[in-house]
Amino acid sequence: MPRVRPALALAAGLALLAAEAARSQPSGVRRAPAPTPLAVLVLLGIDDPAVVADLKLTPEQLKTLVARRQAGWDETYTAAPTAEATAARIAATDAALKATLSPAQYKRAAQLGAQRVLLTGFSPPPGRGVPATKSIRFTASAVATYPELADAIRLTDEQKKTLAAPAPGFGGASGFQPPLFLGRDEPAVPAGGFGALPLTADQQKAATEFMGPVLAAGWTAKTDPRVAAIPSSPRALALLAAKDVRADVGVTDEQGKAVAETAERWTKLQRERFSTLSLKDYAAAATGLAAETEKLLAATLTPTQAARLKQIDRQTQPGRGLQASGTHVEELYKAAESVREFGITPEQVAALDGVWAAFRADAAKALLSGEPAAAEKRLADLAAARRAKAEAVLTTAQAATVKDAFGAPFTGSTRDRTSGATGAKTADLGTIRAAAFGRYTTELNRLALDAAVQAELKLTPEQVKKAEEAAAAVQTKATPPWVGAGAEGFAKTMAERSALVEAELGKLLTPAQGKRFREIMMQARERNAITKGASMLPSAVSYPGAAEAVGLTADQRTALIAGTDAAEVLTAPQKETLAKLMGEPFGAARAAQAARPRPSRLVIALAQPGGPVERELALTPEQTTALAEARKTYQAVVAASRPGFGAGTNLSARETALADAGAAFEKSLATFLTPAQTKRLPQISRQIAAAADLVAALTAPDAAELALTDDQKARLAAVAGEAVRLQRLVTTHSADTPDQALAFRLRDAADERMLAVLTADQRAKWAGLTGPPVAGLRKTIPGRFVFGPRTEVGTGEVAMP
Repeated sequence: MPRVRPALALAAGLALLAAEAARSQPSGVRRAPAPTPLAVLVLLGIDDPAVVADLKLTPEQLKTLVARRQAGWDETYTAAPTAEATAARIAATDAALKATLSPAQYKRAAQLGAQRVLLTGFSPPPGRGVPATKSIRFTASAVATYPELADAIRLTDEQKKTLAAPAPGFGGASGFQPPLFLGRDEPAVPAGGFGALPLTADQQKAATEFMGPVLAAGWTAKTDPRVAAIPSSPRALALLAAKDVRADVGVTDEQGKAVAETAERWTKLQRERFSTLSLKDYAAAATGLAAETEKLLAATLTPTQAARLKQIDRQTQPGRGLQASGTHVEELYKAAESVREFGITPEQVAALDGVWAAFRADAAKALLSGEPAAAEKRLADLAAARRAKAEAVLTTAQAATVKDAFGAPFTGSTRDRTSGATGAKTADLGTIRAAAFGRYTTELNRLALDAAVQAELKLTPEQVKKAEEAAAAVQTKATPPWVGAGAEGFAKTMAERSALVEAELGKLLTPAQGKRFREIMMQARERNAITKGASMLPSAVSYPGAAEAVGLTADQRTALIAGTDAAEVLTAPQKETLAKLMGEPFGAARAAQAARPRPSRLVIALAQPGGPVERELALTPEQTTALAEARKTYQAVVAASRPGFGAGTNLSARETALADAGAAFEKSLATFLTPAQTKRLPQISRQIAAAADLVAALTAPDAAELALTDDQKARLAAVAGEAVRLQRLVTTHSADTPDQALAFRLRDAADERMLAVLTADQRAKWAGLTGPPVAGLRKTIPGRFVFGPRTEVGTGEVAMP
């Protein structure tokens, strides 16, 4: 188990726990969290080597505390979950910690607990050159569960009032408290959850001091191993809850009813787990129900149906790494369990590896040609040949076994329901599509944030400001749709939100702007309708007024809501009318961020300790100390400016504060850098920009002396578009190796084609503007999302003439 988990994984796990706990309460009731000393959290990882070393535990102390943890597990396993029992266990654990640890050790344990609660961030994959980043996140559930934090951070009365207010769908400060010793694979830490509170710089400083030195190694929380052995609801029940699966398997209404009744028994048992049953009783009940479920499925489904359900299960298992069909040996052989099951020999594995290596070599040649259209056709041919060669590696008997195991490709959806954030009733996708059909959704956010749209509509600064204010107002007045309670709540919220958005658009835009914006948003919705059976907004025909304009029938609407592709539903005349309604194609294929006040890339790069920029400047020890102080001040402002989830925000004010802090940080550099280092800074800044996006760097205001013509800018944009298409082909056809070597070769090749657009004189000027290459500066991959500072991702040197 890794020591440091990605923040998103932790947040997702906690959200799941919250949903389960919410289901155990009567409708509208939330269990108040039991106040917990921060040191108590550490007991779950008390025998982690990092914790043992940090607390300097003696063998006797460790033995005593491990025994206390086991006692807590035993109590939780055998006792029904009650608030009184939880409070008693917390008190007993705290008493044991105080009796066993010295005052200094107990204080440090509390610091480690605070770090676990407050610090959030992400840990990048190894070998990517991206530093792990951590920031402080203070939530309503954190202060409700760990009162020490409120005192340490010195919350204001206004902040306490904000935290006490109910958060939509989560019960505010009286939200979920995971029972201690529940036996999960994460400790009871609600941080990183819902409704983060922005802290002032002084509060950030107080929190940092309260946490003490950060335990960089992290630590792993252990769980009661008995919990992991408890059976859970078979995946077959979840699959059969999806109509596409039932249709494929041929399940009758009577069979479906029997399966649904059993699934409801599992749901009821899960509720009882968190309300009345001890874990021991739950384990016994779950074991019995698992056996009954197995018998019921065997008695209800025919052998043919059961075999097909197993095939669908195989094809749709998460994390298998199979292709869409879930049957092909070219991917199948990479799973150890499949190698064993189908008797794939080491010689066959080597042969299949060779097939992939040959494909990737040929694919690289096609992609490096720089012509997406030709490369796309060539890769399709190469992929077909690769599959044929891979199939030939198997014996006839092996191929037959694989075919029987996976069957015909399952092309439907295994999900009919969306997850309810509160654990309340959730709506099936058809109901959600019906509620969203003909409604406005994210229009105000697009106006406020998309620079390309703002330019297309020729919005004034005042209009942009009003769009920001309107977006924040709508966010406050109408709860985001995903927090709605079930189908009725979702439909009601969507209608309210749509009406608010429509009213604000009428105030914001001129008739001409409104007409063009409508066309742009319809085009966006048309592009977003990509996943049959999963899209919530099926094509531009779902945009307000579009269905009426094309004469959509009730049957067609029903088909679209059921998930049928719009291309199959709409008639040719309807498609023609819809195309006219969408107007001239909008040039920006995706939302572009507005040119807002923001810290420079140089500031962002230097805000992280270490890294190529800091090394390039060759700082003295005194300069390093001065930089660390400036960095601390800047990072405090950054952390304090983060908006809370679901809260109304003032984008301009927040971004202005960040820009001002960045400017102050950059200005402070002049107080301790030498003239030579100061002169080098603009060159480094341009190289950082080039590493992230060469076209943006070449066309930026600080590169104006290049005097690029409109034709050159258009050619640069075309090359950039081709680069993205080529990178998508790499991903689509799995043409790269794990180190992404081909992706970075393609990035280098694209940069060379971009620089070739410049004249010799312009390339010379660019060389002067950038100076000598910064060692270790890394590039991004076009069209891909990148975690962390972009200057720290990749392997290629920054493109220079």
